[in-house]
Order: sequence, then C-alpha cells, then structure tokens
Amino acid sequence: MGVINMAHGELIMLGAYTTYVMQLLLPESTGVALLLSIPAAFVVSGLVGIAIERGVIRFLYGRPLETLLATFGISLILQQAVRSIFSPLNRSVATPDFMSGMLEITPMLSLTWNRLYIIFFCLMVFLALVFVLKKTPLGLQVRAVSQNRAMARAMGVRSEW
Repeated sequence: MGVINMAHGELIMLGAYTTYVMQLLLPESTGVALLLSIPAAFVVSGLVGIAIERGVIRFLYGRPLETLLATFGISLILQQAVRSIFSPLNRSVATPDFMSGMLEITPMLSLTWNRLYIIFFCLMVFLALVFVLKKTPLGLQVRAVSQNRAMARAMGVRSEW
C-alpha cells in the first residue's frame, strides 16, 4: 500500500501499558486484570492505530518516504507521552499464580508456564487471523485492498474502511 509504519512498536507499547494500568485498577486480582487487559490492549492499540491512519497516514498513501517520516515523528510523540505519563522508569506487570512455575520435560529442559501460555495465545490469535483473512468476505476485501487499492475500489470495496 506504499506505507512504511515506524510506529508499530509504540502501538505494542500502548498495549503493554494498558495491561499495567489494568493491574493498577485491580491490584488484588492479577489474573482477572490480565484476562481483562487482553481485549482492552487490543482496543486501545486499535483505536490509536485508527486515529493515526485517519489523521496522518490517509493523506500520504503511495508516498513511502513521507509515511516513514510521519510515523517516525508519531513514534517519538508516543514515546514521550508515555514517559511523561508513567515516567521513564520500567514498569512491571505481576504474573498471576496460574502462570507461575515450570513444566519440566527433562532434567535439561524446563519451560515456564507463562511462556507456554504466551505461545498458545499467539497461536490462537494467528489461527483466528488466518481464518478471517482466508475464509471471510472481510478477509477477501482486506487482501484485495492491500494488493491493489484502485482495483478494489473499482470493484466496489470501500477501501477507506
């Protein structure tokens, strides 16, 4: 689509800070806070991504150098905003009890439960994304717009969505 996004890491950072804020709101139940923070992090990052696309990137389609510079500036703005709000010190997120401990496969190989949960969650999200992109009309339209925006618009796809 002719867009180079240099602010994608900052969108991940916003998701991580959403998890931190959820644990501040629910300090007694870290497990519930973690489970609630998963959809909240997706929503926060998605809304900021939509705001960036609607406010800046939309006007720069097809000009990769300008999108690179614009999203790099957005990246710096988001980093400084987080530093101003949360301070430049690292913030930690507590691990819930059900994610603590290890699975010992052999005496030489042990896997922590939190990493296994992360791998399982990533696989679930990946499979859901593959299903949506390959088996739904929305996925077909997303693939069409990403390959050839003008042709997709000519076929009636609302590419701005």
